[in-house]
Amino acid sequence: MNASKLIAVLSALALSSSVARADVEAEPPAAPPAPAAATPGPPPALPYLMRPIAPVDVLRSDTVVSSSDSGTSMVTALLGGHRLTPTFGLILRLTYTFNWPDVGPSGTAFANPALVALWAPQLDLPVKLAFSGVFVAPLGQGGGLTPDPATSASIKAAGNVRSAMDGSVFSPNYLTLVAGAAASWNRHGVTVHAEANILNLFHVKDSVEEDVKISLTSGLHVGWAFWGPLNAAAEFHYQRWLTTPDAVTADDTKREQGSFLLGLRATFKAGGVTLRPGISYAQGFDAPMSALHTHNFQLDVPVVF
Repeated sequence: MNASKLIAVLSALALSSSVARADVEAEPPAAPPAPAAATPGPPPALPYLMRPIAPVDVLRSDTVVSSSDSGTSMVTALLGGHRLTPTFGLILRLTYTFNWPDVGPSGTAFANPALVALWAPQLDLPVKLAFSGVFVAPLGQGGGLTPDPATSASIKAAGNVRSAMDGSVFSPNYLTLVAGAAASWNRHGVTVHAEANILNLFHVKDSVEEDVKISLTSGLHVGWAFWGPLNAAAEFHYQRWLTTPDAVTADDTKREQGSFLLGLRATFKAGGVTLRPGISYAQGFDAPMSALHTHNFQLDVPVVF
């Protein structure tokens, strides 16, 4: 092979190598593998005697049976909630009371209905916030100047059944406006939920009672998803009259009420429906609930759509 042919062969080899290298360099790098989808954690714990932190479409049956030194009482509530927007929803609650005293006739009563407006703004924060406004209509039984004694006793006994957290519902002579705020934190199966509410009760029916009463209710819920669908929880409740009703003047132990609750809740999902049944036990750690040896047992069944 003469020199000219050798140079031609080497030139061809160099050209083909350059073309191959250019093709490799022009080829885009392989896309990194897509990250594995995050496994969803357990849902936030759901409080028992406090409002939820977000608007949802829900039907809820909530019944508490109470045993005390004065007899046995029961409060059952039916609640329906509708989410109008991702951040705003309405809740309607209807409540009925039953009372079987050790002394005196048994009685029942329809309590004041309550309409709740719940706003939960979507904020870039580690905690969720919610604000509520509640209108409680004075439509309950057991009010007025001459109420039926058994009906009135049933309404009055219901306050301790609900650990003094729903006083406006059991005040048939009062229209009530409530302003509330709540915050909730949820990480690694642990939920911490706190709320506070100011209740303004305005006297609208004929009865021998104060024109205006103001009350504070507050609560702290701590829940832990300890195994699969099961969640254990503890709640602490505190209610205090900010004004001085006649009942407090007569008995200062009625100024405030503290109580605690222990609960167990499960979560089951089927299609687009979530069932979250829960049971709980509550009692007061000061008077008047502790003085009456009050023991409350709750069955709470929310169905979320």
